Amino acid sequence: MCGILGIITGPNGDLLDESRVLRMRDTMEDRGPDGAGFFRHSQVTLAHRRLAIRDIEHGQQPWISQNGKYAFVYNGEIYNDDEITKSLSENGVQLRTQCDTEVLAEAWSLWGRACLDRIRGMFAFAAVELRTGKTWLVRDRVGMKPLFYAAIDGDFVFASSIAAIRMHPRFTSQPNLATISHYLQTLRITLGRDTVFQGISTLLPGEIVSFQYPDLNSDFYWVPPTQTTKPRLEFEDAANQLGDSLKQTVQQHLKSDVTVGMMMSGGVDSNTLATLVRQETGSKMTGVCGGGVDNLSTNESGSDFEYARVCASHLDFDYSEVRITSQQYLESWQSLVGKLQSPLATPTDTIIFNIAKHLKQFCGVALGGEGADEAFCGYATQHWSGNDFDRAQCMDQLNDQQQIEFKNGLNQQYGRDNFSSLAEHYLASNGLIPWSAQKALFRPEYYSDEIPQSINSHYQQMFDAHGNIPSAEKYAGVLISVNLESLLRRLDTATMAASLEARVPFADHVVIENAVQLPHHYKIDLAPSEKSPWLNSLALSQRGSLRSKRILRSVASGLMPAELAQRPKMSFPTPLPRWLSSDWQPWIKEKLASSDFANTLFRPEALAEVANFPDGLSLWKWPLINTILWGDQCFN
Repeated sequence: MCGILGIITGPNGDLLDESRVLRMRDTMEDRGPDGAGFFRHSQVTLAHRRLAIRDIEHGQQPWISQNGKYAFVYNGEIYNDDEITKSLSENGVQLRTQCDTEVLAEAWSLWGRACLDRIRGMFAFAAVELRTGKTWLVRDRVGMKPLFYAAIDGDFVFASSIAAIRMHPRFTSQPNLATISHYLQTLRITLGRDTVFQGISTLLPGEIVSFQYPDLNSDFYWVPPTQTTKPRLEFEDAANQLGDSLKQTVQQHLKSDVTVGMMMSGGVDSNTLATLVRQETGSKMTGVCGGGVDNLSTNESGSDFEYARVCASHLDFDYSEVRITSQQYLESWQSLVGKLQSPLATPTDTIIFNIAKHLKQFCGVALGGEGADEAFCGYATQHWSGNDFDRAQCMDQLNDQQQIEFKNGLNQQYGRDNFSSLAEHYLASNGLIPWSAQKALFRPEYYSDEIPQSINSHYQQMFDAHGNIPSAEKYAGVLISVNLESLLRRLDTATMAASLEARVPFADHVVIENAVQLPHHYKIDLAPSEKSPWLNSLALSQRGSLRSKRILRSVASGLMPAELAQRPKMSFPTPLPRWLSSDWQPWIKEKLASSDFANTLFRPEALAEVANFPDGLSLWKWPLINTILWGDQCFN
């Protein structure tokens, strides 16, 4: 894992002083505490921070290809580098190191962008043709590694972090109001390519951006495949195939010259991953579970801690726990916002950061279970909720009593019983602070009806791209595109803030491709015993009638005891709603009242109302306070 930085200066532009470039680079020291590099050729400036994981003695960057044609800065891991090395050798290319950086450089030099079809891994890198200055930026298929870019007064600047770009002396920081509004609604800190800063963009998963002054172009080398409507395999055969695929993926993800550990949550994803690791290595591993607690000594029955502990005991792991009090959480939260110069995506970011700090004492790499919920429909209510939209469009197929029950359920779940578009329904289903509340929150000069309209349009385009399939299946595709990228970005930033590399076998692109092509009912369906299948998704979930991650649970059932394979989905536990409405209430009130950024962007009377929200609305404070912490850090 690393932090990369590049500046391509226009033909008549002045190069930045090396000292300034090094300061930009070193904002990413947490991403790469083990080494640093600098390279300049003509109008090309590259810099790098290294976290040494593979071939510790070599791999210093920036890297120049053997033919001297290209310079590279690279962040990531290639898991099938042995296979690519063999192909390079067959083409007369002999490598000098065991570092996957050299594998990437020589693969690009030999095959160009076609080399991406061969690579299995997580990565964000830049390849620069030194003679012409033409630059290619590439991000991995599902967005495990971040990469940002900006055009700044004749300079094309890219980096692994927003903080590095903002240190360019001619960059002027301005908030992107549409992205902020989108964040308040969805907890996603990007909107397509747009970040929370005007002028700073992110590469999308599977995207290549090419730049040759002054032209910028982009396209995609990978998009998720389409949903299969008819089974290619019977369910049992598909489960066996998935089990084999996961075993191979875990084997590849264990490649490392430093110790590998694991973040454990006690859920089926984590338990399956831990069991496969134990089978592959035949030895113990360090496992850590973490969460927010009110009492450090409490053993919460049914919690992540209990199930992670049971799994670790079953596998004979070296297990420990990270228990975070409200005060520790608050301190870490504010520290992370400062480090990342961005609002936090989810309340779990801070938990992951503290787990990563603990694991860093024992490991250089940690495996995590992200990706399984998106790939195998683990969010029961969300993955079924598309059916609510479809049923609402053909209500006349229900009898009068069923219509009453269904409409009442829609109003309870969404606050309404009709929707003009799938995008509108999706945002109501997956949103937090709705547009009507935001209109009352923002000062009128900073908010217009065009903002929600543009966001709705953005999501509707994603849904339309899936063609004529049931809405629940469209939801599954959009959650892979949007939710997975957001969670992986969260995992990367939270672990790299502790200088720990995180790997996510369930988000391997081969696993994702195979999962997407499975029939939807292999991943989630309605229990045959349910007598009222017309009910809304939340009601069905609460009744225990939605069978999520069916095929993954089938694989897990062959690996571990039933209590571990069938445990309902949870997450790293945090009593956040209670902390927001009690422990942190004085601090929140003071922050809302005293923040210049908050009182410039939002109506003071609305902020005062938010400060006194009842417990049921306390979670609205989470994105709002994050936005204010970020604004105070970056604009005051």
